[in-house]
Amino acid sequence: MFESFAKYLVDKGSLSPTELELVRSVSVPKRVRKSQYWLEEGTLSNAIGFVVKGCFRQFRVGQDQQEHIMRFAIENWWIADFTSFDTGKPASSYIEALEDSELLVITKENFNHLIDTIPSFKVMIDNLETRNFEAHQNRIFSNISETADMRYDNFVKKYPTLYNRIPLYMIASFLGLTRETLSRVRKQNVKKLLILTILSLIFWSASVHAQQIRSAKGKPNVIVIYSDDQGSLDMNIYGAKDLSTPNLDRLARNGTRFSNFHSASPVCSPSRASLLTGRYPQRAGLDNNAPSSLGGEGGMPGSQFTMAELFKSGGYKTAHIGKWHMGYSPETMPNQQGFDYSFGFMGGCIDSYSHFFYWAGPNRHDLWRNGTEIWEDGKYFPNLMVDEAGKFLEDNQSSPFFMYFAINMPHYPLQGEQKWRDYYKDLPAPRRMYAAAVSTMDEKIGLLLKKVDELGLTDNTIIVFQADQGHSTEERTFGGGGYAGSNRGSKFSVFEGGILAPAIISWPGHIPVNTVRDQFSTNIDWFPTLAAYCQLTLPQRKIDGKSLVQVIASPKAKSPHEDFFWQFEGAKGNPQWAVREGDWKLLHSPRESKPADLDKDNFMLVNIKNGSTETRNEAAEHPDVVKRLQEKYQNWIREVFTQ
Repeated sequence: MFESFAKYLVDKGSLSPTELELVRSVSVPKRVRKSQYWLEEGTLSNAIGFVVKGCFRQFRVGQDQQEHIMRFAIENWWIADFTSFDTGKPASSYIEALEDSELLVITKENFNHLIDTIPSFKVMIDNLETRNFEAHQNRIFSNISETADMRYDNFVKKYPTLYNRIPLYMIASFLGLTRETLSRVRKQNVKKLLILTILSLIFWSASVHAQQIRSAKGKPNVIVIYSDDQGSLDMNIYGAKDLSTPNLDRLARNGTRFSNFHSASPVCSPSRASLLTGRYPQRAGLDNNAPSSLGGEGGMPGSQFTMAELFKSGGYKTAHIGKWHMGYSPETMPNQQGFDYSFGFMGGCIDSYSHFFYWAGPNRHDLWRNGTEIWEDGKYFPNLMVDEAGKFLEDNQSSPFFMYFAINMPHYPLQGEQKWRDYYKDLPAPRRMYAAAVSTMDEKIGLLLKKVDELGLTDNTIIVFQADQGHSTEERTFGGGGYAGSNRGSKFSVFEGGILAPAIISWPGHIPVNTVRDQFSTNIDWFPTLAAYCQLTLPQRKIDGKSLVQVIASPKAKSPHEDFFWQFEGAKGNPQWAVREGDWKLLHSPRESKPADLDKDNFMLVNIKNGSTETRNEAAEHPDVVKRLQEKYQNWIREVFTQ
């Protein structure tokens, strides 16, 4: 199609044979000329990409084609000596140069979507030397309903002023022209080539890769791995140097990990409900542990809209593998919460070999596949998880999928495999029992990631890893074994050791690798973040989580949360809660505190920036901060139970 279109242009005299060869050289990936400098993200290449995006909408190019071509343009185009064409104007001048151009038909809604889906564009905006982009945005991105014919001559007639609105050096850089080449080409011809290059890319994409573009593989797969009762720092790469966690460490090096990531609850069920709904546990309808017996009252209501339902509405196949613990009645089990496929146990914990509930009597078996009880006597549950996940991946490798892989480790019973018990035999108890469980978990996650790689799915799969909350010090876990460093507290407590969690995201070619983000982030943020990456429409209901797309893209981006809240258990008149506002954290009756830690009203005010030990109460020194944060909590707790 490109050749026939090009021949038409040559025959009409709109394009010379020399110009045609130049268009060819930038239209086909194998012939893209690599010149001296590659523009980093946040610079001119993104402004150019925005021009291309405007052309896409003007020419009514399909969404899948847009994504494919934009990915090619951003990742593969090399720009000739940019400094040769820079006139010293600020970055904002590139935006100003396009003001009122009828070519751009991106609405404000589409603009916001673009920021979420192409993080580097937001970085460019944040780095503008002038800070008046909001005013530019309203003028630039007006909704123009008219469209142009795809023929070049009609385009020129309809948009003659375009030639005067795009800087020549910007177009030259876009086409990969050197200064010498530029001097030999008339200004109008260069701008002609801009339009023709875009058109030829459209035709090339449509004719050569149409089948690939229409393929469901264009949508990224998503796997969310949720560990159970893992300490805040219990990975080698996080500082636990006595642990062997090569697979999780590799995942972190291949992606972005977080050092200031929190769960919305310090205990299992509310943490999971908040993850899957993007809401505070109270708003998700599950602010304490769900029952562990069939038919037990409680659980996350079926009226909640889960991450599985979000992905299912976007054409994804969905699977739950592992621990559930968000309801044990037909209406609250996984298949009624958006999961096409479910394998695992419904309660809080099981023996990994008999699959019987590991807590109190009477003895009850807890292993299910799609709502039907099954028996796999003597088979190690983490191995069953890996096998079930592998089968799901094989069956759905040709279509986009979302998998929630909730491994039941290192939760009690601490049943690490023998090889790891031998490996850690010289560590003191209970660390050695706990460490064996962590390394066994790491090995099973490694097998899952290996399967993804063997199926050729790695490059198109977003992997999220996170612990549900801090480590346990319960009797069933030998009184401890987890590691939180200097962070005070553990599971059940709103001290940092109970809510700070290791967290990682990996997506090859799309997010930074081997980087750390220090911004305050939470588990409820995965919901809108994954929706943005996968271009899924959020439900028309309150979502408390905030997209982390900008945070992941840049260490300079601000945390999306101005404040955050926790509330878990405690007496009716003396609940345990905490509020975070920047570096300030106000705690009320936190578990694991001592009477001397609190003031007469059971408050403790700490400044996280001054240390994470949470041992020095600054409430008496800053009564104004205490009052402000207390009022914020009271307003939040009144509002959060609404749907």
